[in-house]
Amino acid sequence: MAHRPQLDWKLLVMLALFLIIGLVGMVSVYYADERYSVSLVERKLFYFGIGVLFLIGFYFLDYRKLKKYSAPVFFLIVILMVISLVYGQLHDRRTAYINIGPIGVNMITFSLIPLLLALAGMKPASQWGRWETILNILYRGVLPVVLYSISSSIIYTYIYVIGFLVLTWRTSKSMKQFAVISTLPFAGLAIFLCTRTDHLLLRWREFMNPSAKEMWYMGNNADAIQAAGWFGQGFGQATPKIPYVLYDNVFPYLIYCFGWLFGIELAY
Repeated sequence: MAHRPQLDWKLLVMLALFLIIGLVGMVSVYYADERYSVSLVERKLFYFGIGVLFLIGFYFLDYRKLKKYSAPVFFLIVILMVISLVYGQLHDRRTAYINIGPIGVNMITFSLIPLLLALAGMKPASQWGRWETILNILYRGVLPVVLYSISSSIIYTYIYVIGFLVLTWRTSKSMKQFAVISTLPFAGLAIFLCTRTDHLLLRWREFMNPSAKEMWYMGNNADAIQAAGWFGQGFGQATPKIPYVLYDNVFPYLIYCFGWLFGIELAY
């Protein structure tokens, strides 16, 4: 009932607009910083094209046909996550990447969507027996949380736990069963967060005091946004010490180039 491949023109226009804005930001960074070469633009355009093809394919895919593969997909992704955490490396450095030919794939980042899709195809919680409940809690609820915790991926841990709890809540037979199912995943998340207290406090201090000199990540973004003015500094301006400008902080850079009005309109 949920699968209705009808074209949503409003969503399509918004998506195309965001893609164009992202490409404009990338080209602006290329012209602003001599450290980047033309191969950067070519590579981004190549991945852009692949993304559009996958988008079209998945838009018309009937997801119900994936249900029978949910169990092997979940098992395969968990195994690949373990392999990446134990043996993963990129450019001779230990990371969560698995090399597939000339391409390095970050399995922790890649794993989230397949795991959630595989969860959606699992047997409803209301049909679980006692031992099946224990197995699913440990295998589907706790194990991925442990793997994400080992990789120090706080945001992926949050998203996975929420996805697991939503799916089990929707298919559980009673609140008592749901309470039992949710206990261990919540406990795993709480233990993980307790081990990352220093990191969480640092991010909170950055958020509350972004202009402090020691908080360089948020501070540099805040300084760039303040320097933008209503109409920005113009296309192709040098990046004012914005960290990870092509990845995490494209939005602050676009505000710096095109101004507060552009940022307000884009956010709206």
